[in-house]
Amino acid sequence: MLSLLKKNPEKGGRNQSAAWHPNFRDFAQLPDTKAVRTSFFVNGLAVLVVLAVGTFVAYQEYEISILDRQLAEWDAAISRDRASSNQAIGLYKNFQEEQRKLAEVEAFVGAERFVATEFFSRITEILPRNLSLTLVDYGSAGVTLRGAVRAQLDQATGIASAFEKRLKDDPVIGPKFASISLVNLVPDAQAGRLNFEIAMKFETAGKKK
Repeated sequence: MLSLLKKNPEKGGRNQSAAWHPNFRDFAQLPDTKAVRTSFFVNGLAVLVVLAVGTFVAYQEYEISILDRQLAEWDAAISRDRASSNQAIGLYKNFQEEQRKLAEVEAFVGAERFVATEFFSRITEILPRNLSLTLVDYGSAGVTLRGAVRAQLDQATGIASAFEKRLKDDPVIGPKFASISLVNLVPDAQAGRLNFEIAMKFETAGKKK
């Protein structure tokens, strides 16, 4: 009777339910989490790479936009300053030309002791009535007179020649020049006049007294 009531430990052990949690000391029974960990790290690295590339591209675009804006500002400044620069160059060239003329006049006045106001005053005194001057050009080499005579062609030629002789014989003008000559006569039938040119040359340095 006692033997029937006594439990068989081996039979009872087989009927016992499974443990409520895995045995962490038995690694074979633990779930495989390696694939999950690897997938997580790969996805995270890919996200970081995408973010880094996107940041780099955005920064490059920002730098390019800054350079484009600077180039546009420089182009605008160059275009704005080009007009004033060209104007300054033109003014400087004009200044050089006027300076050259002034130097010639100073040499002319100083070397020949010739006063322009005296010259023009004397020219107007001896100028024939029907003869007019259109140009008086003088420099370091001499003076060129251009003008016109209003008369018949044969009379106009004589008037121009007489004016040339009057310049040579004039006590104020004549001694200032080595030569005074009528170098050009051009009839203008349509205007009814005779255009002339008289060249008045200074003495060379070796002939000056």
